[in-house]
Amino acid sequence: MYEVKVHEPNVSTYNIPESLLHDIWQYQRIRKDHLKTTDNRSIEIIRQGTPNLDSGPDFMNATIIIDGIKWHGAIEIHISSKDWYIHKHHEDQRYNNTVLHLSLIKDLHTGNLRRQDGSLIPELILLPLLKSSLRSLIYQKAVNPSSPVACTGQLKQVPESLKKNWVSNLSKERLSRKKGQVSGVYLNTPDYDSILHSYLFKALGYDKNSEAMGELAKRIPLSISRQLNSLLELEALHFGVAGLLPKENECNSLPPEESIYARQLSDVFIQLRKAYDIPIMHSGSWLFFRLRPANFPSLRIAQATTWLSKGSLLYHDPLGQLFEAINQPNPLSALLDLLQCKPSIFWHTHYRFRKKAQLRYRILGKQRLVKLIINALLPLFLFIADQNDDINFENRIMDVLRLIPPENDHVTRLFSEENFQPSDSIMSQGIHELYSSFCKPLQCLKCDIGKYLIQTDKSNNE
Repeated sequence: MYEVKVHEPNVSTYNIPESLLHDIWQYQRIRKDHLKTTDNRSIEIIRQGTPNLDSGPDFMNATIIIDGIKWHGAIEIHISSKDWYIHKHHEDQRYNNTVLHLSLIKDLHTGNLRRQDGSLIPELILLPLLKSSLRSLIYQKAVNPSSPVACTGQLKQVPESLKKNWVSNLSKERLSRKKGQVSGVYLNTPDYDSILHSYLFKALGYDKNSEAMGELAKRIPLSISRQLNSLLELEALHFGVAGLLPKENECNSLPPEESIYARQLSDVFIQLRKAYDIPIMHSGSWLFFRLRPANFPSLRIAQATTWLSKGSLLYHDPLGQLFEAINQPNPLSALLDLLQCKPSIFWHTHYRFRKKAQLRYRILGKQRLVKLIINALLPLFLFIADQNDDINFENRIMDVLRLIPPENDHVTRLFSEENFQPSDSIMSQGIHELYSSFCKPLQCLKCDIGKYLIQTDKSNNE
């Protein structure tokens, strides 16, 4: 009789893909009871963040509590602590908003990682926390199919009625959850105008700058913006607080037109800071990398400030204007017109301060305006309808959703390749819910489509 022992791989010599650690963190394959940093502080994970496919930290917009203090920022992950220095993150200001560093194993650098600004970063060691053995996780990573949808190639076997009913139910769940999120915000900020302000800014920020735009709206509330007399003042305050105004030495190297505009904004911002002592955001909070120029945060901020100028949507009675629009014979068209924003003349030839671009009227495209309606307006409308027990208003909101064509993005395209195409934006919301809540975390046993396929396969094999 021979005894066989299976050991865990030697992490220090085994070529473990960093993507495996990303999966472990994204799907929270760790035991979360009594989490401690390397310096013995308690950790509670509120939100693990979203994967960052661009340069910069691995996960963005994470929320954690360390010793009772809530932190919101980025998460960086390495095999061992020394990789922080090997990759020179300590010299990169984009990593200054890293609130937690994750290492698979300890090394001599553990507990002594510093950001570019010199501050220490809390660390968590993953290896002792894994729910499964490292060996099995490596194996699963190697054999799992590359498709993000596990039932790719099998969806055509599922009856259309089952798929449509399931996705319809998921759409209702998604809309209900969005309405519930507004309820949570309302408990802290019982002001519809302020919630609309925040939601519009976040929705305009695109996925990568959504949280930063929301933070900007929080730092400059409507009560301050409505006191300003010109679009130039609004731009100066918002670019200044965003930390995106060129510094004095940068202005010297700009071409004349850009230098004049930047100095003008800086001069106005200096005066505004005397009246409004608002903390300035770190410029590293904003992502430009791998974004189309039309989605650069500098242009988005310039567009957003026009909603705040006199006579525009957020300046006076925004809900009254929106309710009037939704009751028009063509509510979708009326809402699109009301949300349109045209920035100042400088931004018709620029995406950022440093470089002139081809002349183009930088108004929002219809697809982006529709996103604003779906992600900013409708959740708030549904909450207001629920608060007032107004079923007629809720039905009107759903009618608007039915007028909106289905989204055409990387998620809906995954399913359209299987000839499962949403008929309107309500159904595309359901497909997004299916993907995020069941496909990505591999919750096939809880999915009606997955259960049908598993049961069918079981019956065929009996």
